[in-house]
Amino acid sequence: MDQPALYTILRKLDRLEREHRRGKRTLARRLDRLEQESRRLKRLGAAWLGGIAVVALGGIAVVALGGPRTLPKVIEAERVVLRDARGLARVGLGIAPDDRAGLVLYDRDARPLAALQVSPDGSTGLALGVRDGSGRAVLTVETDGSAQLGLSDAGDADPPRAWLRVRSDGLRELGLADRNGRERALIAVAPAGAPSLTLSGETVFRAP
Repeated sequence: MDQPALYTILRKLDRLEREHRRGKRTLARRLDRLEQESRRLKRLGAAWLGGIAVVALGGIAVVALGGPRTLPKVIEAERVVLRDARGLARVGLGIAPDDRAGLVLYDRDARPLAALQVSPDGSTGLALGVRDGSGRAVLTVETDGSAQLGLSDAGDADPPRAWLRVRSDGLRELGLADRNGRERALIAVAPAGAPSLTLSGETVFRAP
């Protein structure tokens, strides 16, 4: 092979080498750009998924908390019972078979302790310290306006052991009874204002 031909081959090889190096650099730059783009897309994807998660969790929270748009304005039912985490009734609201409307509060053992009721005739009652269907303290208001507060011991609440009564005709009474329910003492004030005292059924004092 003559020298000019050799030079030609060497120049071609050098050109190919330079082109190869340029191609490698170009490929490296392209790969670097692709890697940077991939990292950017991953960050954008993570941010996007995070935003979706926040929106989703926010929606769940709104539903779980009952947002303003999901709260019903009216709840209609014949009976409502609120239970604690153990499933025991703690609050009862409803209409009894005899048409009395009532609210009952229970202790932690689901025993009724307080009750508020409205009877069909319009009279109302509040019983506190309820045991076996009777209240230790019972406030009643009749349809004619008469009101009475009765206090009982651990036994039967009817009749009460002590009572304060204001009748619609203006008579006011404070009475005490024994454990058998017999009236033992009664202080009364007539509508006109005259007081009286009765002991064991006998009036011992009456103002003129």
